[in-house]
Amino acid sequence: MQERKVGKITWVDLTHPTKEEMEQILTRFELPTAILAGCLDPDHLPNLEITEGCTLLILRAFDLEPKSDHSTIQALTRKVAIVIKPGFVLTVHRSPLPYVQAVFDTCQTEKRLLPDLVSRIVKTYEVAISEIDNEFDEIEDAILEQNKPINSQKVQDLYTLKRRTTLLKRLLRMTQEPLMEISTQHSLQLARDYLEKYVFQLEEVYDNLIAILSLQVSISAQKANEIMRVLTVYSILFMPLNLIAGIYGMNFEHMPELKSEHGYTYALIAMAVVGTAILIWLKRRGWLERP
Repeated sequence: MQERKVGKITWVDLTHPTKEEMEQILTRFELPTAILAGCLDPDHLPNLEITEGCTLLILRAFDLEPKSDHSTIQALTRKVAIVIKPGFVLTVHRSPLPYVQAVFDTCQTEKRLLPDLVSRIVKTYEVAISEIDNEFDEIEDAILEQNKPINSQKVQDLYTLKRRTTLLKRLLRMTQEPLMEISTQHSLQLARDYLEKYVFQLEEVYDNLIAILSLQVSISAQKANEIMRVLTVYSILFMPLNLIAGIYGMNFEHMPELKSEHGYTYALIAMAVVGTAILIWLKRRGWLERP
């Protein structure tokens, strides 16, 4: 637990408190017990609650530590609970957060305490957006430079990136409403500006992801069409030859040229003529040229 005075405000910062520690703080500073659950629940989404003259602001900051699971909001972010009461501020989080510590160490005026704290929390999403941009650029280069469908792992990475972008965009939109409500009492315009900027950037990235997914599907379809074109050309070429070979392979008693001394040569010549004629026709139609 850390405690300091910022102007006339007492700020208490708790890292991974137990239920007993929270109850002691509630008793010491005469806080309503209704905020206990909201402070200790690690999965709480952004929200604003006002109880008995006490304001509980729940925010989620992007987790700056490297992680492998990008599929849930809880895996991507960390909850920060801020309890506001006249002359008192309480912050609760489950692990040490450098951006909260930075404000705790440097803030000198009570008017800047909450704006600086909320702005630092919101600004963590700048790292998330930078990571998404970098990953998107890598996948985009893999598709555009090779001009062929990317491997299955890259496709999975692309869909994971799309899901992460959607989750973060949804989370930032959920954060906008409580900040708008509390802005009537505290000046949080800078944090709200950050939110609007990040939501706009994520929407732009999301649109680009949809476009690159569509491009990937188009390239895959083009590749499949190219394969079908080659197979079709071979089919057109060999079907008449198979027909000639099939007719003279039936071995009926009375068939022209069956017992001819040069029948085999005539059949090969006929196949060569037919095959050459088909190739000339395909060439003129442009079917032998790669798109």
